[in-house]
Amino acid sequence: MVHFFKPTSYRKGTTMAVGATVVWKALSFINALLVAAYFGVSAETDVYYYILTLGGILVALMHTFNTGAIIPEIQVHETRRPGSGQPLLNFFLLFYVALAALLITLGLLCPVGLVYRVSRFTLGQLTPYAWLLFIGFFLCAFQLLTQFLTAILEMYHRFSAALLYPLNAICPLVCLLLLGKKIGVISMMYGFALSYFCQAVILFCTLKYEMDWHFRPQKVKFSRRFLHNLGSLQIQSLLALVASLLPMYLLSGYASGLVSALNYAKQLSDTLSEILTNRVANLTKIQFTEQLARHQWDRLNDTFLAVNHFLIFILAPVTIFSCFYAPEILTVFFKRGVFTAQDVHMAAGFLIPLLLVTLLGAYGMLQWAVFSALRKLRKYLPYSLVSMLLLLVSLPLTMRLWGAYAYPYTQLGCNLVGVLMTLWFFCKYAKRLENMPAIRACLRLISLNIIALVPSAVYGWFFAGSNPWITLFCGGIIYVSALTALCYYSGDLQFFLRQCLPQAKI
Repeated sequence: MVHFFKPTSYRKGTTMAVGATVVWKALSFINALLVAAYFGVSAETDVYYYILTLGGILVALMHTFNTGAIIPEIQVHETRRPGSGQPLLNFFLLFYVALAALLITLGLLCPVGLVYRVSRFTLGQLTPYAWLLFIGFFLCAFQLLTQFLTAILEMYHRFSAALLYPLNAICPLVCLLLLGKKIGVISMMYGFALSYFCQAVILFCTLKYEMDWHFRPQKVKFSRRFLHNLGSLQIQSLLALVASLLPMYLLSGYASGLVSALNYAKQLSDTLSEILTNRVANLTKIQFTEQLARHQWDRLNDTFLAVNHFLIFILAPVTIFSCFYAPEILTVFFKRGVFTAQDVHMAAGFLIPLLLVTLLGAYGMLQWAVFSALRKLRKYLPYSLVSMLLLLVSLPLTMRLWGAYAYPYTQLGCNLVGVLMTLWFFCKYAKRLENMPAIRACLRLISLNIIALVPSAVYGWFFAGSNPWITLFCGGIIYVSALTALCYYSGDLQFFLRQCLPQAKI
Protein backbone atom coordinates (compact mmCIF):
# COMPACT_ATOMS: atom_id res chain seq x y z
CA MET A 1 0.00 0.00 0.00
CA VAL A 2 2.83 2.41 0.81
CA HIS A 3 3.74 4.56 -2.23
CA PHE A 4 0.92 3.09 -4.32
CA PHE A 5 -0.65 6.50 -5.00
CA LYS A 6 2.35 8.58 -6.02
CA PRO A 7 2.16 12.29 -6.94
CA THR A 8 2.01 12.80 -10.72
CA SER A 9 1.81 15.66 -13.22
CA TYR A 10 -1.54 17.07 -14.40
CA ARG A 11 -1.11 15.58 -17.87
CA LYS A 12 -0.29 12.12 -16.55
CA GLY A 13 -3.00 12.41 -13.90
CA THR A 14 -5.60 13.37 -16.51
CA THR A 15 -4.55 10.43 -18.68
CA MET A 16 -4.88 8.01 -15.76
CA ALA A 17 -8.21 9.45 -14.62
CA VAL A 18 -9.72 9.38 -18.10
CA GLY A 19 -8.28 5.94 -18.85
CA ALA A 20 -9.55 4.44 -15.61
CA THR A 21 -12.93 6.03 -16.16
CA VAL A 22 -13.09 4.61 -19.70
CA VAL A 23 -12.53 1.12 -18.31
CA TRP A 24 -15.09 1.74 -15.55
CA LYS A 25 -17.76 3.07 -17.90
CA ALA A 26 -17.14 0.36 -20.50
CA LEU A 27 -17.74 -2.29 -17.85
CA SER A 28 -20.69 -0.29 -16.49
CA PHE A 29 -22.15 -0.26 -19.97
CA ILE A 30 -21.90 -4.03 -20.09
CA ASN A 31 -23.71 -4.07 -16.74
CA ALA A 32 -26.46 -1.87 -18.19
CA LEU A 33 -26.82 -4.18 -21.19
CA LEU A 34 -27.15 -7.20 -18.89
CA VAL A 35 -29.69 -5.43 -16.65
CA ALA A 36 -31.71 -4.48 -19.74
CA ALA A 37 -31.56 -8.04 -21.08
CA TYR A 38 -32.32 -9.69 -17.72
CA PHE A 39 -34.98 -7.34 -16.39
CA GLY A 40 -36.06 -4.92 -19.18
CA VAL A 41 -38.22 -2.08 -17.87
CA SER A 42 -40.43 -3.01 -14.94
CA ALA A 43 -41.60 -1.82 -11.53
CA GLU A 44 -38.52 -3.37 -9.90
CA THR A 45 -36.08 -1.62 -12.24
CA ASP A 46 -38.00 1.64 -11.75
CA VAL A 47 -37.42 1.44 -7.97
CA TYR A 48 -33.80 0.34 -8.49
CA TYR A 49 -32.99 3.22 -10.81
CA TYR A 50 -34.94 5.68 -8.68
CA ILE A 51 -32.94 4.96 -5.51
CA LEU A 52 -29.68 5.04 -7.51
CA THR A 53 -30.69 8.40 -8.95
CA LEU A 54 -31.60 9.80 -5.53
CA GLY A 55 -28.25 8.75 -4.14
CA GLY A 56 -26.46 10.10 -7.19
CA ILE A 57 -28.13 13.49 -6.76
CA LEU A 58 -26.99 13.74 -3.13
CA VAL A 59 -23.46 12.63 -4.02
CA ALA A 60 -23.30 15.16 -6.87
CA LEU A 61 -24.46 17.97 -4.58
CA MET A 62 -21.88 17.15 -1.93
CA HIS A 63 -19.26 16.89 -4.65
CA THR A 64 -20.16 20.50 -5.50
CA PHE A 65 -19.36 21.48 -1.90
CA ASN A 66 -16.06 19.62 -2.09
CA THR A 67 -14.79 21.01 -5.37
CA GLY A 68 -16.54 24.39 -5.25
CA ALA A 69 -15.59 25.58 -1.76
CA ILE A 70 -13.86 23.10 0.56
CA ILE A 71 -10.95 21.86 -1.58
CA PRO A 72 -10.13 25.30 -3.15
CA GLU A 73 -10.03 26.87 0.33
CA ILE A 74 -7.76 24.15 1.69
CA GLN A 75 -5.59 24.28 -1.43
CA VAL A 76 -4.98 28.00 -0.99
CA HIS A 77 -3.84 27.34 2.61
CA GLU A 78 -1.59 24.48 1.48
CA THR A 79 -0.06 26.56 -1.34
CA ARG A 80 0.85 29.34 1.07
CA ARG A 81 1.98 27.12 3.97
CA PRO A 82 2.13 23.29 3.62
CA GLY A 83 0.20 21.48 6.36
CA SER A 84 -2.02 24.42 7.29
CA GLY A 85 -5.05 22.92 5.59
CA GLN A 86 -5.06 19.66 7.55
CA PRO A 87 -7.33 20.85 10.42
CA LEU A 88 -9.99 21.91 7.92
CA LEU A 89 -9.72 18.59 6.10
CA ASN A 90 -10.10 16.67 9.36
CA PHE A 91 -13.16 18.71 10.30
CA PHE A 92 -14.96 17.87 7.06
CA LEU A 93 -13.80 14.27 7.12
CA LEU A 94 -15.49 13.85 10.50
CA PHE A 95 -18.55 15.56 9.06
CA TYR A 96 -18.73 13.01 6.25
CA VAL A 97 -18.30 10.11 8.66
CA ALA A 98 -21.22 11.45 10.73
CA LEU A 99 -23.33 11.97 7.60
CA ALA A 100 -22.62 8.42 6.44
CA ALA A 101 -23.65 7.04 9.82
CA LEU A 102 -26.89 9.05 9.69
CA LEU A 103 -27.75 7.76 6.20
CA ILE A 104 -27.16 4.14 7.19
CA THR A 105 -29.31 4.55 10.30
CA LEU A 106 -32.17 6.16 8.34
CA GLY A 107 -31.94 3.47 5.68
CA LEU A 108 -32.16 0.75 8.32
CA LEU A 109 -35.09 2.28 10.22
CA CYS A 110 -37.42 3.75 7.57
CA PRO A 111 -36.27 3.37 3.94
CA VAL A 112 -39.75 2.89 2.48
CA GLY A 113 -41.25 5.90 4.26
CA LEU A 114 -38.42 8.22 3.21
CA VAL A 115 -38.50 7.24 -0.47
CA TYR A 116 -42.31 7.36 -0.47
CA ARG A 117 -42.15 11.03 0.59
CA VAL A 118 -39.85 12.00 -2.26
CA SER A 119 -41.55 10.04 -5.05
CA ARG A 120 -44.95 9.27 -6.49
CA PHE A 121 -44.58 5.55 -5.92
CA THR A 122 -47.21 4.02 -3.66
CA LEU A 123 -46.34 2.25 -0.41
CA GLY A 124 -47.50 -0.96 -2.05
CA GLN A 125 -44.97 -0.50 -4.86
CA LEU A 126 -42.08 0.26 -2.49
CA THR A 127 -42.66 -2.16 0.41
CA PRO A 128 -41.53 -5.33 -1.46
CA TYR A 129 -38.20 -3.62 -2.13
CA ALA A 130 -37.44 -2.33 1.38
CA TRP A 131 -34.11 -4.18 1.58
CA LEU A 132 -33.06 -2.87 -1.83
CA LEU A 133 -33.77 0.66 -0.57
CA PHE A 134 -31.67 0.09 2.56
CA ILE A 135 -28.71 -1.09 0.48
CA GLY A 136 -29.17 2.07 -1.58
CA PHE A 137 -28.80 4.21 1.57
CA PHE A 138 -25.71 2.20 2.59
CA LEU A 139 -24.24 2.69 -0.88
CA CYS A 140 -24.84 6.46 -0.82
CA ALA A 141 -23.09 6.75 2.58
CA PHE A 142 -19.88 5.18 1.30
CA GLN A 143 -20.05 7.02 -2.01
CA LEU A 144 -19.90 10.29 -0.06
CA LEU A 145 -16.90 9.13 1.97
CA THR A 146 -15.05 7.79 -1.07
CA GLN A 147 -15.69 10.92 -3.08
CA PHE A 148 -14.27 13.22 -0.39
CA LEU A 149 -11.21 11.03 0.23
CA THR A 150 -10.49 10.90 -3.50
CA ALA A 151 -10.75 14.70 -3.70
CA ILE A 152 -8.17 14.99 -0.91
CA LEU A 153 -5.69 12.73 -2.70
CA GLU A 154 -6.21 14.56 -6.00
CA MET A 155 -5.51 17.87 -4.27
CA TYR A 156 -2.08 16.46 -3.36
CA HIS A 157 -1.57 15.39 -7.01
CA ARG A 158 -2.07 11.70 -6.19
CA PHE A 159 -4.18 11.22 -9.29
CA SER A 160 -3.46 7.48 -9.46
CA ALA A 161 -6.30 7.03 -6.95
CA ALA A 162 -8.41 7.00 -10.13
CA LEU A 163 -7.16 3.46 -10.73
CA LEU A 164 -9.79 2.32 -8.23
CA TYR A 165 -12.66 3.52 -10.44
CA PRO A 166 -13.11 0.20 -12.34
CA LEU A 167 -14.08 -1.47 -9.04
CA ASN A 168 -17.37 0.44 -9.36
CA ALA A 169 -18.24 -1.78 -12.32
CA ILE A 170 -16.31 -4.99 -11.63
CA CYS A 171 -17.99 -5.75 -8.30
CA PRO A 172 -21.56 -5.17 -9.60
CA LEU A 173 -20.79 -7.23 -12.72
CA VAL A 174 -19.56 -10.19 -10.68
CA CYS A 175 -22.54 -9.99 -8.32
CA LEU A 176 -24.98 -9.76 -11.24
CA LEU A 177 -23.49 -12.79 -13.01
CA LEU A 178 -23.42 -14.86 -9.82
CA LEU A 179 -26.67 -13.79 -8.19
CA GLY A 180 -28.74 -11.89 -10.76
CA LYS A 181 -31.02 -14.74 -11.83
CA LYS A 182 -31.55 -15.83 -8.21
CA ILE A 183 -32.22 -12.59 -6.34
CA GLY A 184 -32.89 -10.08 -9.12
CA VAL A 185 -31.59 -6.57 -9.71
CA ILE A 186 -30.66 -6.12 -6.02
CA SER A 187 -27.52 -8.14 -6.85
CA MET A 188 -26.21 -5.04 -8.62
CA MET A 189 -26.80 -2.96 -5.50
CA TYR A 190 -24.78 -5.44 -3.43
CA GLY A 191 -21.90 -5.06 -5.90
CA PHE A 192 -21.99 -1.26 -5.78
CA ALA A 193 -22.04 -1.24 -1.97
CA LEU A 194 -19.10 -3.66 -1.78
CA SER A 195 -17.09 -1.61 -4.27
CA TYR A 196 -17.42 1.72 -2.45
CA PHE A 197 -16.87 0.14 0.96
CA CYS A 198 -13.58 -1.36 -0.24
CA GLN A 199 -12.48 1.94 -1.80
CA ALA A 200 -13.21 3.87 1.39
CA VAL A 201 -11.05 1.44 3.38
CA ILE A 202 -8.18 1.64 0.84
CA LEU A 203 -8.25 5.44 0.74
CA PHE A 204 -8.36 5.75 4.54
CA CYS A 205 -5.33 3.47 4.78
CA THR A 206 -3.54 5.49 2.10
CA LEU A 207 -3.99 8.72 4.04
CA LYS A 208 -2.91 7.06 7.27
CA TYR A 209 0.13 5.06 6.15
CA GLU A 210 1.35 6.70 2.93
CA MET A 211 0.76 10.35 3.87
CA ASP A 212 1.13 9.91 7.65
CA TRP A 213 -2.24 11.56 8.20
CA HIS A 214 -3.49 12.24 11.73
CA PHE A 215 -7.27 12.10 12.03
CA ARG A 216 -7.55 13.75 15.42
CA PRO A 217 -9.87 16.79 15.60
CA GLN A 218 -8.16 20.17 15.68
CA LYS A 219 -9.30 23.72 16.25
CA VAL A 220 -10.62 25.19 13.01
CA LYS A 221 -11.00 28.84 12.07
CA PHE A 222 -13.09 29.60 9.00
CA SER A 223 -12.34 32.69 6.93
CA ARG A 224 -15.18 35.04 6.12
CA ARG A 225 -14.78 34.43 2.38
CA PHE A 226 -15.01 30.66 2.91
CA LEU A 227 -18.18 30.98 5.01
CA HIS A 228 -19.74 33.24 2.38
CA ASN A 229 -18.83 30.80 -0.40
CA LEU A 230 -20.12 27.84 1.61
CA GLY A 231 -23.37 29.67 2.39
CA SER A 232 -23.87 30.54 -1.25
CA LEU A 233 -23.26 26.92 -2.22
CA GLN A 234 -25.81 25.76 0.33
CA ILE A 235 -28.49 27.92 -1.24
CA GLN A 236 -27.53 26.74 -4.73
CA SER A 237 -27.42 23.12 -3.58
CA LEU A 238 -30.85 23.23 -1.97
CA LEU A 239 -32.34 24.58 -5.18
CA ALA A 240 -30.32 22.11 -7.26
CA LEU A 241 -31.58 19.29 -5.03
CA VAL A 242 -35.19 20.30 -5.63
CA ALA A 243 -34.49 20.79 -9.35
CA SER A 244 -32.97 17.31 -9.57
CA LEU A 245 -35.69 15.58 -7.55
CA LEU A 246 -38.60 17.30 -9.30
CA PRO A 247 -38.31 15.57 -12.71
CA MET A 248 -37.82 12.15 -11.10
CA TYR A 249 -40.80 12.80 -8.83
CA LEU A 250 -42.97 13.80 -11.79
CA LEU A 251 -41.79 10.87 -13.92
CA SER A 252 -42.55 8.33 -11.18
CA GLY A 253 -46.25 9.17 -11.64
CA TYR A 254 -46.28 8.36 -15.37
CA ALA A 255 -46.62 4.96 -17.04
CA SER A 256 -44.47 2.13 -15.73
CA GLY A 257 -41.12 1.96 -17.46
CA LEU A 258 -40.48 5.66 -18.11
CA VAL A 259 -38.08 6.02 -15.17
CA SER A 260 -36.16 2.99 -16.45
CA ALA A 261 -36.20 4.31 -20.05
CA LEU A 262 -34.77 7.63 -18.85
CA ASN A 263 -32.02 5.85 -16.96
CA TYR A 264 -31.07 3.67 -19.93
CA ALA A 265 -30.74 6.88 -21.98
CA LYS A 266 -28.71 8.49 -19.19
CA GLN A 267 -26.39 5.48 -19.17
CA LEU A 268 -25.26 6.62 -22.61
CA SER A 269 -25.36 10.41 -22.20
CA ASP A 270 -23.84 10.53 -18.71
CA THR A 271 -21.01 8.21 -19.75
CA LEU A 272 -19.54 11.01 -21.85
CA SER A 273 -19.63 13.45 -18.93
CA GLU A 274 -18.24 10.98 -16.42
CA ILE A 275 -15.44 9.74 -18.66
CA LEU A 276 -14.27 13.07 -19.96
CA THR A 277 -15.96 16.28 -18.81
CA ASN A 278 -16.09 15.65 -15.07
CA ARG A 279 -12.61 14.12 -14.81
CA VAL A 280 -10.89 16.78 -16.92
CA ALA A 281 -12.77 19.66 -15.27
CA ASN A 282 -12.04 18.42 -11.74
CA LEU A 283 -8.30 18.10 -12.35
CA THR A 284 -8.20 21.35 -14.28
CA LYS A 285 -9.89 23.10 -11.35
CA ILE A 286 -6.96 22.14 -9.13
CA GLN A 287 -4.58 23.60 -11.71
CA PHE A 288 -6.69 26.79 -11.99
CA THR A 289 -6.62 27.21 -8.21
CA GLU A 290 -2.83 26.92 -8.07
CA GLN A 291 -2.38 29.37 -10.95
CA LEU A 292 -4.73 31.93 -9.38
CA ALA A 293 -3.06 31.54 -5.98
CA ARG A 294 0.18 32.54 -7.72
CA HIS A 295 -1.58 35.25 -9.83
CA GLN A 296 -0.58 33.53 -13.10
CA TRP A 297 -3.39 34.85 -15.30
CA ASP A 298 -1.57 34.27 -18.59
CA ARG A 299 -1.07 30.60 -17.80
CA LEU A 300 -4.68 30.37 -16.62
CA ASN A 301 -5.91 31.72 -19.95
CA ASP A 302 -3.75 29.29 -21.90
CA THR A 303 -4.98 26.37 -19.83
CA PHE A 304 -8.63 27.46 -20.12
CA LEU A 305 -8.50 27.79 -23.92
CA ALA A 306 -6.61 24.52 -24.40
CA VAL A 307 -8.92 22.47 -22.16
CA ASN A 308 -12.03 24.06 -23.70
CA HIS A 309 -10.87 23.10 -27.21
CA PHE A 310 -9.90 19.60 -26.06
CA LEU A 311 -13.33 18.89 -24.52
CA ILE A 312 -15.43 20.25 -27.39
CA PHE A 313 -13.23 18.62 -30.05
CA ILE A 314 -13.96 15.19 -28.56
CA LEU A 315 -17.53 15.66 -27.34
CA ALA A 316 -19.07 17.43 -30.34
CA PRO A 317 -18.55 14.53 -32.82
CA VAL A 318 -19.84 11.92 -30.38
CA THR A 319 -22.94 13.85 -29.32
CA ILE A 320 -23.96 15.17 -32.75
CA PHE A 321 -23.51 11.81 -34.48
CA SER A 322 -25.33 10.01 -31.66
CA CYS A 323 -28.27 12.44 -31.81
CA PHE A 324 -28.94 11.53 -35.44
CA TYR A 325 -28.42 7.79 -34.99
CA ALA A 326 -29.97 7.47 -31.50
CA PRO A 327 -32.53 4.73 -32.41
CA GLU A 328 -29.86 2.62 -34.11
CA ILE A 329 -27.45 3.03 -31.18
CA LEU A 330 -30.07 2.00 -28.63
CA THR A 331 -31.12 -0.93 -30.82
CA VAL A 332 -27.54 -2.17 -31.09
CA PHE A 333 -26.81 -1.87 -27.39
CA PHE A 334 -30.09 -2.66 -25.64
CA LYS A 335 -32.62 -4.42 -27.91
CA ARG A 336 -32.27 -7.98 -26.72
CA GLY A 337 -33.88 -10.24 -24.14
CA VAL A 338 -36.99 -8.57 -22.73
CA PHE A 339 -35.97 -5.11 -23.99
CA THR A 340 -38.41 -4.42 -26.82
CA ALA A 341 -38.65 -2.03 -29.80
CA GLN A 342 -41.11 0.05 -27.78
CA ASP A 343 -38.50 0.36 -25.02
CA VAL A 344 -35.99 1.57 -27.64
CA HIS A 345 -38.47 4.23 -28.78
CA MET A 346 -39.05 5.40 -25.18
CA ALA A 347 -35.31 5.62 -24.43
CA ALA A 348 -34.53 7.42 -27.73
CA GLY A 349 -37.02 10.16 -26.83
CA PHE A 350 -34.87 10.99 -23.80
CA LEU A 351 -31.44 10.32 -25.32
CA ILE A 352 -31.38 12.97 -28.07
CA PRO A 353 -31.91 16.07 -25.86
CA LEU A 354 -29.76 14.58 -23.07
CA LEU A 355 -26.82 14.37 -25.48
CA LEU A 356 -27.21 18.07 -26.23
CA VAL A 357 -27.29 18.75 -22.47
CA THR A 358 -24.00 16.86 -22.21
CA LEU A 359 -22.36 18.94 -24.93
CA LEU A 360 -23.52 22.21 -23.39
CA GLY A 361 -22.45 20.97 -19.97
CA ALA A 362 -18.81 20.65 -21.06
CA TYR A 363 -18.42 24.40 -21.41
CA GLY A 364 -20.52 24.96 -18.28
CA MET A 365 -18.28 22.67 -16.21
CA LEU A 366 -15.19 24.55 -17.34
CA GLN A 367 -16.82 27.83 -16.35
CA TRP A 368 -17.63 26.35 -12.94
CA ALA A 369 -13.98 25.26 -12.56
CA VAL A 370 -12.81 28.84 -13.10
CA PHE A 371 -15.15 30.65 -10.74
CA SER A 372 -14.65 27.96 -8.07
CA ALA A 373 -10.94 28.70 -8.30
CA LEU A 374 -11.73 32.43 -8.10
CA ARG A 375 -13.64 31.74 -4.84
CA LYS A 376 -16.35 34.25 -5.74
CA LEU A 377 -19.31 31.96 -5.17
CA ARG A 378 -21.19 34.53 -3.11
CA LYS A 379 -21.09 37.03 -5.97
CA TYR A 380 -22.09 34.29 -8.42
CA LEU A 381 -25.16 33.25 -6.41
CA PRO A 382 -27.70 35.61 -8.07
CA TYR A 383 -26.55 34.48 -11.52
CA SER A 384 -26.84 30.78 -10.70
CA LEU A 385 -30.32 31.09 -9.23
CA VAL A 386 -31.87 32.26 -12.50
CA SER A 387 -31.61 28.97 -14.40
CA MET A 388 -32.55 26.88 -11.34
CA LEU A 389 -35.66 28.91 -10.57
CA LEU A 390 -36.60 28.90 -14.25
CA LEU A 391 -36.42 25.08 -14.29
CA LEU A 392 -38.50 24.75 -11.10
CA VAL A 393 -41.20 27.03 -12.48
CA SER A 394 -41.30 25.77 -16.06
CA LEU A 395 -40.83 22.01 -15.64
CA PRO A 396 -44.26 21.15 -14.11
CA LEU A 397 -45.92 23.25 -16.80
CA THR A 398 -44.00 21.82 -19.77
CA MET A 399 -44.42 18.21 -18.59
CA ARG A 400 -48.13 18.77 -18.08
CA LEU A 401 -48.49 20.22 -21.59
CA TRP A 402 -46.17 17.92 -23.54
CA GLY A 403 -45.65 14.89 -21.31
CA ALA A 404 -42.60 13.13 -19.88
CA TYR A 405 -40.34 13.87 -22.86
CA ALA A 406 -40.58 17.61 -22.21
CA TYR A 407 -38.24 17.18 -19.23
CA PRO A 408 -34.85 16.96 -21.04
CA TYR A 409 -35.75 19.72 -23.49
CA THR A 410 -36.76 21.99 -20.61
CA GLN A 411 -33.49 21.18 -18.87
CA LEU A 412 -31.55 21.98 -22.05
CA GLY A 413 -33.21 25.40 -22.36
CA CYS A 414 -32.62 26.26 -18.70
CA ASN A 415 -28.98 25.13 -18.89
CA LEU A 416 -28.46 27.41 -21.88
CA VAL A 417 -29.82 30.32 -19.84
CA GLY A 418 -27.42 29.35 -17.04
CA VAL A 419 -24.41 29.42 -19.39
CA LEU A 420 -25.42 32.86 -20.66
CA MET A 421 -25.75 34.13 -17.09
CA THR A 422 -22.28 32.80 -16.30
CA LEU A 423 -20.86 34.66 -19.30
CA TRP A 424 -22.34 37.85 -17.86
CA PHE A 425 -20.71 37.03 -14.51
CA PHE A 426 -17.28 36.58 -16.13
CA CYS A 427 -17.57 39.84 -18.03
CA LYS A 428 -18.10 41.58 -14.70
CA TYR A 429 -15.75 39.73 -12.30
CA ALA A 430 -13.14 37.98 -14.45
CA LYS A 431 -12.37 40.41 -17.25
CA ARG A 432 -8.85 39.05 -17.64
CA LEU A 433 -10.22 35.69 -18.74
CA GLU A 434 -10.44 35.38 -22.53
CA ASN A 435 -13.94 34.00 -22.90
CA MET A 436 -14.73 35.06 -26.46
CA PRO A 437 -11.97 32.97 -28.10
CA ALA A 438 -13.28 29.96 -26.18
CA ILE A 439 -16.85 30.62 -27.35
CA ARG A 440 -15.71 31.05 -30.95
CA ALA A 441 -13.83 27.75 -30.75
CA CYS A 442 -16.97 26.01 -29.46
CA LEU A 443 -19.18 27.45 -32.19
CA ARG A 444 -16.63 26.68 -34.90
CA LEU A 445 -16.22 23.04 -33.85
CA ILE A 446 -19.98 22.49 -33.52
CA SER A 447 -20.53 24.03 -36.98
CA LEU A 448 -17.86 21.78 -38.51
CA ASN A 449 -19.53 18.73 -36.98
CA ILE A 450 -22.98 19.71 -38.27
CA ILE A 451 -21.57 20.20 -41.78
CA ALA A 452 -19.78 16.83 -41.57
CA LEU A 453 -23.04 15.17 -40.54
CA VAL A 454 -24.81 16.16 -43.79
CA PRO A 455 -23.35 13.43 -46.09
CA SER A 456 -23.79 10.85 -43.32
CA ALA A 457 -27.40 11.95 -42.84
CA VAL A 458 -28.06 11.60 -46.58
CA TYR A 459 -26.78 8.04 -46.37
CA GLY A 460 -28.91 7.37 -43.27
CA TRP A 461 -32.08 8.73 -44.86
CA PHE A 462 -31.85 7.29 -48.36
CA PHE A 463 -29.37 4.40 -48.53
CA ALA A 464 -29.22 2.71 -45.10
CA GLY A 465 -30.66 -0.79 -44.80
CA SER A 466 -32.42 -2.49 -41.91
CA ASN A 467 -29.26 -3.71 -40.15
CA PRO A 468 -28.37 -1.12 -37.47
CA TRP A 469 -24.78 -2.35 -37.18
CA ILE A 470 -24.08 -1.72 -40.87
CA THR A 471 -25.96 1.59 -40.76
CA LEU A 472 -23.84 2.86 -37.86
CA PHE A 473 -20.59 1.60 -39.37
CA CYS A 474 -21.11 3.12 -42.81
CA GLY A 475 -22.61 6.33 -41.46
CA GLY A 476 -19.72 6.63 -39.01
CA ILE A 477 -17.08 6.17 -41.72
CA ILE A 478 -18.66 8.89 -43.86
CA TYR A 479 -18.98 11.24 -40.88
CA VAL A 480 -15.44 10.77 -39.55
CA SER A 481 -13.92 11.17 -43.02
CA ALA A 482 -15.76 14.42 -43.68
CA LEU A 483 -15.02 15.76 -40.20
CA THR A 484 -11.31 14.93 -40.39
CA ALA A 485 -10.97 16.81 -43.67
CA LEU A 486 -12.84 19.85 -42.33
CA CYS A 487 -10.87 19.97 -39.05
CA TYR A 488 -7.58 19.62 -40.91
CA TYR A 489 -8.54 22.51 -43.19
CA SER A 490 -9.57 24.70 -40.22
CA GLY A 491 -6.43 23.83 -38.20
CA ASP A 492 -8.40 22.40 -35.28
CA LEU A 493 -7.01 18.91 -35.81
CA GLN A 494 -3.42 20.15 -35.63
CA PHE A 495 -4.14 22.20 -32.49
CA PHE A 496 -5.77 19.20 -30.81
CA LEU A 497 -2.82 16.94 -31.62
CA ARG A 498 -0.36 19.51 -30.26
CA GLN A 499 -2.25 19.52 -26.95
CA CYS A 500 -2.19 15.73 -26.76
CA LEU A 501 1.37 15.30 -28.08
CA PRO A 502 3.32 18.37 -26.91
CA GLN A 503 6.68 16.85 -27.92
CA ALA A 504 5.63 16.16 -31.49
CA LYS A 505 6.23 18.66 -34.30
CA ILE A 506 2.76 19.00 -35.85
